[in-house]
Amino acid sequence: MSSLTVLPPPQTFEIVSPIHTFLARIAANPPETTAQFQVVSKDLTSEGAAMKSKLEKARLAMEGLPDIGMTIEEQEEEIHQLEEEIRGLERLRREIAGARKKSSS
Repeated sequence: MSSLTVLPPPQTFEIVSPIHTFLARIAANPPETTAQFQVVSKDLTSEGAAMKSKLEKARLAMEGLPDIGMTIEEQEEEIHQLEEEIRGLERLRREIAGARKKSSS
């Protein structure tokens, strides 16, 4: 992942709590008359549309993340390559440290 990647803000993915509140409200206040149902139905429709929009924005944000389409095998291969690179850099660091000790002796 590039250090220049701009991640979406965390609130983009805060969707569980609003969905829970929405469902709890439906369960706690079932309409008893047709008129009540029509009022509740309008409110729920607009709330549902807002949640659907938020879910769509989260989905699009995730699709825009780098390497989101990588398979597990591809991720494991990249990890292996990065670990090899780290080991090589660690060897180089030790060689440089050893050369400095020899030159200062």
